[in-house]
Amino acid sequence: MRKLRKLGTAVALSAFIGAGMITFSATVHAAGADRSVQVRCALLQRAIDAAIATFGADSQLVAYLQGEYATYCSQ
Repeated sequence: MRKLRKLGTAVALSAFIGAGMITFSATVHAAGADRSVQVRCALLQRAIDAAIATFGADSQLVAYLQGEYATYCSQ
């Protein structure tokens, strides 16, 4: 009976910890969102530089990438 009680307590505790992880994981991930935006903007800038070097500054790809950069990274 004592082992069954310990097992029940362990299962209840694991369910509580699992529910907490599921509940708060999105919040913790969102807290690091600024860093991911910075990384994406840096990669987008590298893509712009590469497109300028490859296709020239007046290509449609460069214009598109600069528009995306202006929309998401110049805040």
